Amino acid sequence: MIGNYHAARRAYWFGRYNRAVEFCARADFHKCDNLRARILNPDEHYTKILARYHRRHKPRCYLEIGVEQGTTLRLSAAQTTVGVDPAPQCEGPGTLYRMTSDEFFAKHSPLYQPDMAFIDGSHRFEDALRDFINLERIMNPQGVIFIHDALPLDERTATKERHTQFWSGDIWRLFLLLWEKRTDLSFHLFRSPPTGLLMVSSLDPGACRLQHDYTQLVMEYNAVPFAARIR
Repeated sequence: MIGNYHAARRAYWFGRYNRAVEFCARADFHKCDNLRARILNPDEHYTKILARYHRRHKPRCYLEIGVEQGTTLRLSAAQTTVGVDPAPQCEGPGTLYRMTSDEFFAKHSPLYQPDMAFIDGSHRFEDALRDFINLERIMNPQGVIFIHDALPLDERTATKERHTQFWSGDIWRLFLLLWEKRTDLSFHLFRSPPTGLLMVSSLDPGACRLQHDYTQLVMEYNAVPFAARIR
């Protein structure tokens, strides 16, 4: 297994990307998933894209769902920076709400009108859908929502429940749903490693269809096969 990984690395170094992917496919080794992600999603790393957006657009209010170690939260220089995570592994910057996103939106969201938001919390489609619905309702209509993990590596690493070390969950279902059901939105998909970054704009805080049809949409899109994803 490790031999195939080293062979894949050598092929990658020499620019033989198709060959590198072939070696990766032969190895049951989590590092191969990271290497394949860099090959299949050749844009800048998603953190660089987020950092560039912060520099260029200077959002006044930035809200992040899923803080973990604070890597992307620290990219913010916004006047108001808000992080939401039930078990963050950092102390900020900005205001950190140590609670689920559902609790945050039920109690604290009226305090904010983000110009930029980032969804990277639960990797389950239905949770991310609720986060999007709740975020859009409080967003500046001229703002943007970034969604991580829109481009899964493969079906094995894109399941709702985690079975692999490299894992993106089934957020790809959210991208598909928005693409099909919210044609009023604008999308820009970055093929950034490891698993893509989706930017959503033309937001409508008054939109209510997703919230109204939430239960039905979750049932419908949970039944969609992996082959139907946007690639």
